[in-house]
Amino acid sequence: MPRIRAWGRYWRVKRTVAMPHFARTSVRSIARTVRGEGMESMGMALEYLSGWTRWINPGPPVGLNGRGLERLNEIRRGMGLFVWPGPLEREDELLRAGVSIVTDHMDPRVIERPDGSPRWPRPASQRLDDDWLRKLERASGEEMPDLISEASESLPSWPELEPGHRASIVKEQGHRMRWRGTEEKWARDAEEGLPWGSSRILGHRGAGKTHSS
Repeated sequence: MPRIRAWGRYWRVKRTVAMPHFARTSVRSIARTVRGEGMESMGMALEYLSGWTRWINPGPPVGLNGRGLERLNEIRRGMGLFVWPGPLEREDELLRAGVSIVTDHMDPRVIERPDGSPRWPRPASQRLDDDWLRKLERASGEEMPDLISEASESLPSWPELEPGHRASIVKEQGHRMRWRGTEEKWARDAEEGLPWGSSRILGHRGAGKTHSS
């Protein structure tokens, strides 16, 4: 959301045509529609969540922090939420808010954000522990590639984590983001795979064609 028509050459024109749909569609109505169709996640433009544009939509605005984030989590109730595009400089903010990112930046050489902070490409499926987080935050630009490679090889993936560790992760996320259900249900769901409500980074269609492994 909003719906962007496929015809036309110019992106700015397409966005202009989509503005009326954007202006009359609230995040709550998007969630209600998607949930009614039995889907586990919803996708929307970043403008629904950030900037002055979030005040255009009907109803109280949602956001990425403060009361706006509380309102967003109340609406989501554990549903996945994806935005595209997800700017590199906003990735940390989006992930902390529990929002997943569909990105065009899938080049494995992109290991730093514009502000110089480290960019870890698998925040959900291969989580950084505190030790690795500190190492990357202290690393120089020259050290970063080797550390990223070492972390990729040494850290466990989601299926390789102990069940208790997975349960503790989803317990924290579930309470923070107001997931529906109980801690026991969250833990059971986590055994079947990464919950949709967990924020992650995904490549936009075609973005991984050059850099896929």
